[in-house]
Amino acid sequence: MAEKLGKGYRPQRIISHVEETMTTVLDGNAEKEAVFGGAGKNATALSISALLAHELSTKAASSHSFDTSAMTAFEPKTGPYLQFWYAKLCLLLKNHAPNTLLAHEDYNALGEDNPADLLRILVQYPEIVHAAYHNLDSTMVLAYLASVLQQLAVCLHEEEAASGADETPAEAVPLGDADAEEPACADEGASYTPGHFALFEAARIVLENGMKLLGITPLAATEAARADTPVQ
Repeated sequence: MAEKLGKGYRPQRIISHVEETMTTVLDGNAEKEAVFGGAGKNATALSISALLAHELSTKAASSHSFDTSAMTAFEPKTGPYLQFWYAKLCLLLKNHAPNTLLAHEDYNALGEDNPADLLRILVQYPEIVHAAYHNLDSTMVLAYLASVLQQLAVCLHEEEAASGADETPAEAVPLGDADAEEPACADEGASYTPGHFALFEAARIVLENGMKLLGITPLAATEAARADTPVQ
């Protein structure tokens, strides 16, 4: 990185450099500012997330780039994009806590195509982690999380679904062609069943575990963990 940034750059200066770009991006988007709690809030944490995701998305054998505009963009497989979706999902679940005691009919909604596809992706998490560990390839985890977000957007009934990852993780379910870059805010929750909210909670847990595995600290938090919540 010294060739790109000059030998005078130290870690804190690099973070500050990314934070300046991140702050500019947030200043230009009121929706994302609101999701993260207002102007300037969490800019440093978002910058660190952007750096981590950027470094971990680069294969060891490939050339290294340092583009603050690319790493701070809200695009699939970037740190800010992961944080944005996780925060939005937490906001949805905050107002609609999943029920731990579902009736038999509550599971019917999960048999529909979109929820079923999300379930198929979520259950692949242990396999993806196992493969990434044995291949020493963090890019597999980022690609997997991007596929989770894409299918989650479809399940949230958002027409402007997240654009998919440019590579499909091992054994992942094909997700189709979604072109729009930005999701609309799904905060009503009126059209979702208890089964849907249980599915969204499972997706939240997988996203949080995946982000923590990469060293990215989720910026949003849900209420106190339930007794049956898997260890995260």
